[in-house]
Amino acid sequence: MISERTAFQLAVAVAILVALAVAPAAAREITTGGTVYVGEENLNLSPVFNAPPVVLSGQGDLTDPAGSEWIVSGDGSAGMSGTLVYYSSISTPSSGTIGQTIAVADVTDFELTASAVGTATGTWYAFTDGTPLFDPSRAAGVVFIEIPATGLDVLLGDTGTASVNGMSVTRESSIRFRIDHNLGDLPNAAMDIRVTVPAGGMLTVFEGVDLSDLALTDSPEVTTVPIMLGSADVGFYTAEAVWPAASDFYGKGYDSNPVTFEIVTRTLAITSDKDTVVRGNSFTVTVTGEPNRDYRLSVRDIAGLAPGEYPVSVPGQVGVTLLTPAEAKLTTTAAGTRSIQFDTDQSTHNRAFTICVEDLADATLYDEVTVQVEPGVVTVTAPGTGDYARGEEIVFSGTNTDSGTTYLFLTGPNLDLNGARLENISVKVSTGDGSTFTRATVQADGTWSYRWNTADVDQILDAGIYTVYAVSQPCNKGSLSGARYSTASFLLRSPTLTAEASGPTLVPGDGYRIGGMATGAPDSVQVWVIGPDCRILGDRAPVEGDGTFEYLLEGEQTRKFIQSGPYYVVVQHPLIWNEFEVFANDTGFLFAPDMAPVDLTKLPASDAVNTLLGAFDSMYVGDIYTKFTFSVVKDFKIWINPIDDQAYGETITIAGDTSYPAGTVLTYRITAEESGARILSGEVMVADGRVWSFDLTTALEPGAYSVRVVSPDGLVSETMPFYVCDNIIHPVTPAGATYRIESIRTNPPLGELSPGESLALAGVIDTPWAEHLAGLEFSTDLEDPYWSYDLELDGVTVYTGSRYSRSFGLSAFELDYGQDVRLRIFLDGIVPEGKAESPVLLGLLERDAKGEVVPKSEYSLLLTPDVDGPCLTLSPGWNFISVPRPLAGGNDTAAIFAGVDTDGRSAFRYDTAAGDWINLQETDRLAPLEGIWIYSTGPATVPLNFSTDLLAPPSERALVAGWNAVGITGTTPPAARDALLSVDGQWTTLIGFDAQTQAFETGIINGGSGTNTDSRLVYPGRGYWLYMTGPGTLCAIGV
Repeated sequence: MISERTAFQLAVAVAILVALAVAPAAAREITTGGTVYVGEENLNLSPVFNAPPVVLSGQGDLTDPAGSEWIVSGDGSAGMSGTLVYYSSISTPSSGTIGQTIAVADVTDFELTASAVGTATGTWYAFTDGTPLFDPSRAAGVVFIEIPATGLDVLLGDTGTASVNGMSVTRESSIRFRIDHNLGDLPNAAMDIRVTVPAGGMLTVFEGVDLSDLALTDSPEVTTVPIMLGSADVGFYTAEAVWPAASDFYGKGYDSNPVTFEIVTRTLAITSDKDTVVRGNSFTVTVTGEPNRDYRLSVRDIAGLAPGEYPVSVPGQVGVTLLTPAEAKLTTTAAGTRSIQFDTDQSTHNRAFTICVEDLADATLYDEVTVQVEPGVVTVTAPGTGDYARGEEIVFSGTNTDSGTTYLFLTGPNLDLNGARLENISVKVSTGDGSTFTRATVQADGTWSYRWNTADVDQILDAGIYTVYAVSQPCNKGSLSGARYSTASFLLRSPTLTAEASGPTLVPGDGYRIGGMATGAPDSVQVWVIGPDCRILGDRAPVEGDGTFEYLLEGEQTRKFIQSGPYYVVVQHPLIWNEFEVFANDTGFLFAPDMAPVDLTKLPASDAVNTLLGAFDSMYVGDIYTKFTFSVVKDFKIWINPIDDQAYGETITIAGDTSYPAGTVLTYRITAEESGARILSGEVMVADGRVWSFDLTTALEPGAYSVRVVSPDGLVSETMPFYVCDNIIHPVTPAGATYRIESIRTNPPLGELSPGESLALAGVIDTPWAEHLAGLEFSTDLEDPYWSYDLELDGVTVYTGSRYSRSFGLSAFELDYGQDVRLRIFLDGIVPEGKAESPVLLGLLERDAKGEVVPKSEYSLLLTPDVDGPCLTLSPGWNFISVPRPLAGGNDTAAIFAGVDTDGRSAFRYDTAAGDWINLQETDRLAPLEGIWIYSTGPATVPLNFSTDLLAPPSERALVAGWNAVGITGTTPPAARDALLSVDGQWTTLIGFDAQTQAFETGIINGGSGTNTDSRLVYPGRGYWLYMTGPGTLCAIGV
């Protein structure tokens, strides 16, 4: 039964509801301490402005002291206007720093705008008009201002918090929308959720669920009932929580963030991140199915495979429960996916494996993916060129993706055919027994390395070719079938020793340096100096890590050298195990295997050194040595190093040494031999070590000259002749050659040869043949050839020979003098009639001890006989050419190259502006000043028919910034600076191309010096690369 009191209350409530339905919305009344949201309208702040005074007990600390009272006027307001104040700081209860204010014109009807608040949220103080604003304690009341904040999310399923925002869900799933907000203090706050469907429509009722007028309760989040998606269209959806039009927040930018999701009809699928995986690595498969659903994942059984030969799932993965190492139950995420990692190791079989996923509720719903497991790869490399001296350390390194250990063994001269252990070559490696192998641990990144000191091997290694094997399993050479391995071959040679000194002479009191290179990583070498008044018997000189050593005779020692000499210097290498087999004791006695001790201090210098060398040459001694002599000079002398024939236009370096001390200024003069005219003169200062040198950068005309160097007092001088030739070349020595070609000179020049005429050739070749086992072989296609040669050691001819033949050779025995030898070769003959396809003027190669040609050691200088009239001469390979003068009409196109066998290659011109090569067509016109690239399979000549039109102006060509392909005009070679005078302010670098060596020449620099000087000659008919810093016009200097 309803009581009368209850009935009355219900009647009053109904009356109020009726009144609200017909009356306008009343202003929201805010009491002091209440919360106001930015954007609210019709706010009644009367209670705030009529609140008791604010009492602060401390900064920011509001209190309501007991017994405080205030009077409210009959209409409920103490005043109709006031001010809201936000303090940036409060220092005392009665003093604050005003940060911002808002004028309240009518406390009964107030709108709080975003522009008025800005970012100043929090506590605001209410002041009636006329009240000082700086004193917080005088405020009538306070309000808390917040900015309305809402956020929308879309959740998966009937329960839980898994978000599917930005993800896909299936029709079998359900979703819920959740609004997060801070509007719990706002009565009757409600929002609509609008869903935009794939067709573009916007709904507030989605799949039967009304999403409008969702009340924002005191809880900071509001969640809708589950929405079933069984009948929803497939496609992309967007949802947003918005304020309705009746709300104060409508259209003010306080709607929520949008969320997106896709509704799909999903099938079960599985993919792998790798189609192929190297054994020892992992791969990951990804299952895509229904959200939060269980599936079975397995590796399909393969007949004959043991359990340990399958890929295995990694334990402890989220959402994965292992049933066996190759089978698991997994649960997908809210997005309907789950990734699972599988590992492989050396026991995993190298074959294809099928990974299958099945629906636990429906076994007919499944998918599978195949992953191929492959065996790993083993690599091995050795540093440098693969040429090492016995005693050096070799670091082998590589990769191994097939096992955790790399097994190494060695094969080579006098080793077991199936391999030996590196550090103990007497141990034969045995398949299956890892302890017999040298082992290197594979690092986490798959790399390995092993440092092998060839001096620590238990037996002496013979010189020869060795091969190191790197294997993933302990298998010797005879058991490598099916194993993963790699090899690296290298040359192990006997250690070598070279030495040099400060010079051939010594002034008493000067220091004297002995230095050189000892390969094989010895700790030290022994230095012996034996002279008329000197016995230095086996002093140790330490060898640095790079193989160099240095031994110094101080001035205090050389001051005692009072006899002229000779003084003998012997440097000794211990060869193996850092033990010197020949040595002297403190009393001067010499000891050596199979030799009675000899007192070297009692013997004359020559006998003492012969005894020492005899000990080294004994068959019982393995130490190696090198030797040289020097003499002591008391009178001042000047020496000039021999000067080889010099090429016209190139810088000439003249050098020598002297007994005068460093800092002495010597004078020199260059004289033409034929006329006796002094060409130039100058001064040169003696440097440390009593050496001197200077460069002649001024071009000397071809001819014979002499240089004379004179002491400061004019009492001591030395003269040396030399020749400047315009028919000399400096070839590029082949990469595989031990020899080095310094120069080749022909008479007549190569460009002026005619069939049937005599030709003479002179060449200079350096042969550093110490312990080199190869010989040199020479050949020519000249008719009636006659060869002669001289071998020079330290400027002294030690061997000569001659013969009539097309070819001849010099053996390693003939060339090995223990140090560098200079070979002067001379050839005379008749230029052939051109029967040979590519006639060779001079051929040179090396043959090893087996008679086989040493790779990349062959050099050929071809004959290019002259033809009647002007022509361009082409060498085999690429040629960089130009037309030196305008060509006659009808003969001025690329058709002039029709007779050149280009092996199907096009001729090219270069477009600098476009940065592109242009194929030259037969009809393309050729003009001076442009460089052309053309290929020829052999020597060839291109006749040129020059124009005789006397009224034609000289040629000119516009150049642009960058590299330009240019030519040189005229009939004689000019200096580069003269040829390029018209673009002097724009060009920086000029680079020519030597077609005979197929190599670019040293660059010429505008204003350069030395070998880069712009006084060097450039040649008509050749092409050049010219670098321009800006545009310019290149003008011809010849017509």
